[in-house]
Amino acid sequence: WAVGGNGAAADVSDPTRSVLLHFNGTAWTPTTPPTVSSWDGLYTMVDVWVSSTGAAHAVTDLSGAPVWWNAAAQKWEFAAVTNATGGEINWGYHLNGIFRFPDTDILPLGTYGTVLRRDATGWKITAQLEAAPGSTSYNLLQDVWGPNADSVFACGNSGQIYRLRRSVSAVWELVNAGGGILDGYD
Repeated sequence: WAVGGNGAAADVSDPTRSVLLHFNGTAWTPTTPPTVSSWDGLYTMVDVWVSSTGAAHAVTDLSGAPVWWNAAAQKWEFAAVTNATGGEINWGYHLNGIFRFPDTDILPLGTYGTVLRRDATGWKITAQLEAAPGSTSYNLLQDVWGPNADSVFACGNSGQIYRLRRSVSAVWELVNAGGGILDGYD
């Protein structure tokens, strides 16, 4: 899988705005992005992660909900993300990066220091490392990586780096406050 798009396209219906390509070993085939009920245009796909079993998840610059490839239906669909009280939330932040370990442990992240996690029970917000959405976000998490599910790193737009050591704590620890530009940890 490869994703991307031209967010600067003049027309929101321009197909170059949202690109989701699948490679079958011989050729690349475009797929259709999922629709958003409150948005009549297309949007840029930012990152994709595919497991060894072929399960694919991606993030967009439009929504706080990741998308997943429904292989049985042959289409992309938005995932439902819940808050602490079980309510569904997909807006107020945007996602920029995604990484996964097994198919049941997926970590997308984005603006406001937001980190989501999918486990066997579904999608949840596990961290928001900045004040609640509504103002300008300065903690733009851009990439996530880890050698294993117990040791995960997230980095942001100003060089900030967080580490999650699940065997020690469920809290993301700030290991570098930043001050420079860092786009990607791996």
